[in-house]
Amino acid sequence: MLLRSKHSVLALFVLAPLAWLALGSASPKAEAQYAINITSTPPGATVFLDSASGPALGITPLRRIRVARGQHNFIFRLDGYQETTVPVAVTRYNQAVTATLPQLARLQISAADASAAGATVTIDGAPAGTIPYSASIRPDRIQIVVTREGYNPSEQWVTLSAGQVYAWPVTLQRNAPRVGSLAIFADLRGAPIFIDGTQRGTTPTTLNDVQEGPHLVEIRPTQDGARPFTQQVTIVAGQTATVDAHIEVAATTATLRIISATPGATVTVDGDVVGPSPATRELPAGEHIVEVNAEGFQRSQQTVTLVAGVARNIQVDLTPAAATAGTIRVIGTPRGATVTVDGDAIGELPAERGGITPGDHVVEVSMSGFVTLSQTVAIVAGQTKIVNVELQQRPGRLMVRANVAGATVIIDGGDPRPLPYVQDNAPAGSHAIIVRAPGHAEFSQTCQVGPGQDCNIEASLEGARVALRVSVQAGVSARLFVDGVEAGPVPYNGQVGVGEHILEIRASDYRNNTQTVAFSDGDSPHVIDVRMMRTTELTPEEAAANEAAHELRIRRAFGHTGATLPADLATVELGSGFPYIASVRFNMGVHEHVDIGATVRDAGRLMEFLGHVRVGYAVSPRFSTGAELTLGGGVVMGYNHSTQLTGMPSSAVTSNALFLGLDARASLHVNRAAALTANLGLDVTSDQYPFEIGDNHARRMNATAINTTRQTNARMRIGLALDLALSNHDSLTFWAQAVIGEPRRVFGDMFGADSIHYESSKIMHADIRFTWTHKFNWRFDDSL
Repeated sequence: MLLRSKHSVLALFVLAPLAWLALGSASPKAEAQYAINITSTPPGATVFLDSASGPALGITPLRRIRVARGQHNFIFRLDGYQETTVPVAVTRYNQAVTATLPQLARLQISAADASAAGATVTIDGAPAGTIPYSASIRPDRIQIVVTREGYNPSEQWVTLSAGQVYAWPVTLQRNAPRVGSLAIFADLRGAPIFIDGTQRGTTPTTLNDVQEGPHLVEIRPTQDGARPFTQQVTIVAGQTATVDAHIEVAATTATLRIISATPGATVTVDGDVVGPSPATRELPAGEHIVEVNAEGFQRSQQTVTLVAGVARNIQVDLTPAAATAGTIRVIGTPRGATVTVDGDAIGELPAERGGITPGDHVVEVSMSGFVTLSQTVAIVAGQTKIVNVELQQRPGRLMVRANVAGATVIIDGGDPRPLPYVQDNAPAGSHAIIVRAPGHAEFSQTCQVGPGQDCNIEASLEGARVALRVSVQAGVSARLFVDGVEAGPVPYNGQVGVGEHILEIRASDYRNNTQTVAFSDGDSPHVIDVRMMRTTELTPEEAAANEAAHELRIRRAFGHTGATLPADLATVELGSGFPYIASVRFNMGVHEHVDIGATVRDAGRLMEFLGHVRVGYAVSPRFSTGAELTLGGGVVMGYNHSTQLTGMPSSAVTSNALFLGLDARASLHVNRAAALTANLGLDVTSDQYPFEIGDNHARRMNATAINTTRQTNARMRIGLALDLALSNHDSLTFWAQAVIGEPRRVFGDMFGADSIHYESSKIMHADIRFTWTHKFNWRFDDSL
């Protein structure tokens, strides 16, 4: 028994390191991937491998990202920066891939009013979209054209710089319509005219706003027997087209012409006003009532009979009537003033109106900038009343408004008055106006007031400004941006408006430094001294977050779960249990979903050497599943099967064992604490052991008990493993499982004691193990 123990310890300390070194040195050659580091300037870019349509590798900076060996295109995308592709040949571990992303400019085109809403935007001759339009664009000199049907295009040439935000509120002017004139004559008066189906008056007429192009002209007479007239006309802008229509009319009407020598005589036929004398009207044959009226004359009325197709002329002279109305005439200054009589406008000064009934009437004369004059005038029938007026200019008015609530105005050094302020009858002359509001710069202006001259001031107050000084460490070329607008190079000495502003300092190869600062009116110069950080430099918070994430990844890794070890992590396990009293297991991650390892375990009589490959997948942070394949063999130690014991040549008596195992696992993970794994396994063993179970003593006394037949078994294992994290790098594992199947002869009367039978004739056996695990980085970089 002592001899067996010595052999076990020797194998443990010799074979385990050899297996570790062999697997560790062979693994990088066998694998087809390398862990590389990816950075960008500026950081925060999304990285794609070979195609932007696939999944992203992550957001820069990236550390220890596994990529297949060979030539690749690394694609970097970051909002506000130009997409950049970097071709790299991946050939080694910890290879660095870097990219500098050119910053884009920002173009924002909006509609200043409804004229540009939905207009088309063209950039360098290529359609880009419609208003409102916003896009990142490569810095360059570009041509922007905005077009909309019915409006004149608007164009700008703009030179954009990196990081610039260019805003253009667009207003479009309507196209001047291209129109011509159309004169339409016909031998039938009053016939309705239709242009392209729309009525546009009656014959004869002249239309001055007809759109350029072809049009259909129709004349649709309403008289009985008259036939419609149709003609196609083409209008040329700025020219007059003529249509002279001949309307065929059956002889059902006659022409009546009324002539009167009375000035201002008006002719009415059948109650319809025909017009002033002389008047002509085409009328149906038959009787018609003709009436002639004129102011100051007695009305004439008579019945006239017309014969179809026969023209008839009648002369009507009116008899003067007694005067029943008077006339008013208003003269004076200023010319152009509006004159009303009893509220009814009669024209501009000078003005005259007749037919006014006798009696008192109110005459009012008004004009902007003058005092309105109103007086009562008596009108006498048959007489003209002349009214002579002279309007006086009204005193000037002083009006002050501001764009800021709570503002006050000081006029000529007087007391502050709240706005808006209006002063009627302001003194004539020059006035000094000062407008003030808290937090805003003072507004001052001088204006003139006089008779008929107003002073109207709209004060636009700007926010007060405070001195600002910005500096960075020596050797850094930086620029300052205030609210997204470039203010100038750093060190910077300038001013900013009172209020809250976003200050951003940008420098090539450095992270942008952004801070929000509130400035108050009356502040002393505001001094900001900034230490810029390089893009590859991590902040203490970022470094701490990376370290915490890495330590958590190590703490969550266990050697017996469905999830495999990370690709840069290895474990060494020292275990004890029954039937294997001592074991050493080495595991190392070689791929995101694969780890490999080797195990040496001693069962007292049997020492086994195993290699294993585990494949696993973390379905979620709480659950993982995987499988492990184990292959190896062992030697039986502790007995000298010689001819003295067996009576057979030593070459004919051998002892060995072969092992093949396949395990399926499902694990439940408790973050930072533990993992519980359910295991279902199938083992195939083939043992060459010449003795039966439990007959060790008999064999020594009777050599005829030798069994040279090889024992091959297939057995199932069902069990649970509990992994407990002691620290980030150490854990304990308790493994218990039931083995179902025929007993192995090699496990009979363990340790040479006849009374100890680990496996006898029973078909179910217990396998219990307890291990301590230490985790470390097998690539020996600075990640731990």
